[in-house]
Amino acid sequence: MGDDFVQAMTVSGSDLYTAGVENGRMVVRQFTLGEDGAPVLSATRDLGLAQGSIAGIAIDNGRVILTGQTENAALDLGAPTTAHGGGSDAFIAVMSADLQPAASDRLTYIGGEGDDTAADVVVKDGKVWITGANRAAGASDADPSQGYLSRLDPETGAVEWSRTWTADNAQARPATIAVASGGASVLDRLGLPQGEITQTNAKLLTQATALRVGDQFTVTPGNGARAVTVEITAKDTLDTLAKKIVNASSRQLKATVVTDKTAPFMQRLEITAESNKAGAVISSGAPGKDALGALGLTPGLISTTAGAESKDRKAYGLSLPNTLTLNGKEAIKASIEALASAISTVRSAYKGLGPQTAGTLTNSLTGKGGSTAYYDTQAANFQAALARLSTTA
Repeated sequence: MGDDFVQAMTVSGSDLYTAGVENGRMVVRQFTLGEDGAPVLSATRDLGLAQGSIAGIAIDNGRVILTGQTENAALDLGAPTTAHGGGSDAFIAVMSADLQPAASDRLTYIGGEGDDTAADVVVKDGKVWITGANRAAGASDADPSQGYLSRLDPETGAVEWSRTWTADNAQARPATIAVASGGASVLDRLGLPQGEITQTNAKLLTQATALRVGDQFTVTPGNGARAVTVEITAKDTLDTLAKKIVNASSRQLKATVVTDKTAPFMQRLEITAESNKAGAVISSGAPGKDALGALGLTPGLISTTAGAESKDRKAYGLSLPNTLTLNGKEAIKASIEALASAISTVRSAYKGLGPQTAGTLTNSLTGKGGSTAYYDTQAANFQAALARLSTTA
């Protein structure tokens, strides 16, 4: 005599199946549910001495699949497809739905010489997924244990897939298992997709940065060539963008991809003027489509300063924003101030680009002081232009 209890149950249609240990023996029962919902015993199958426990029972394609763990190497299900390994082994038993002995019965033991447990089981698409733990032969409950997860074919007993792992203090104790092929999981609640995580850095600019297809900027070569608009495409990388910049500048610029020497070792564009070239001006794209910000670049002139003559060169910028409007007093005031500043810059540039003299101007033709009538006329034109600018400001 002993304690009788049900350790697993499942329902298939109007049939209820239970599995448990009765008087030390492993017993499976089938009940048929009547119209009033009361179960009526239909069949019973005694599998012999339990010497273990039941982990689960399921119905799949008209078969009853029972799993658990046992020390009994000869459960009453015929010759096993895989023999008992010693100690306590996990097992998978396959029976007909009416629980009557049949040639289709199958028994598979899973384990080695030590103790192997069956914590949980799931039958999915005709395959059995089982998880549990195993210990070396003669080990106690305090000794190290290793978790396992395996997928088996219940008909042949073949292990099609298996993984093992350890845990804190070398005590792995799996408790449950869930199988979802394309189904909902906790990842869906977190808004995360299922699948393999790509470990490589994205190379496409539209994936690695905030750039969008159609974003753009303009490159104006310093050699007088026309301005060229550089537009971002779906297949652009830093390498392809560097080539676009070089071509747009009429090869006045050199664009290379460099990697930072310190963490996080990001790649970026480095743009410089080619040696002995005029360089180029990089300008922002149209409002809402500017690509420079997402690239970490600022608009401006890129040129070399090599040579003694370049020390005296000056660059002038009007700094006129494209947001100037006349909508309201404050906007009008800001526009007037910006335009006044720009006119002042033009005046300074005009003076800087005008003829500079030191001391007495000498006529190169006569060798005498003063100037020719031609240069006097030119000087008068410059003075008149400056006067007009002053009056406008």
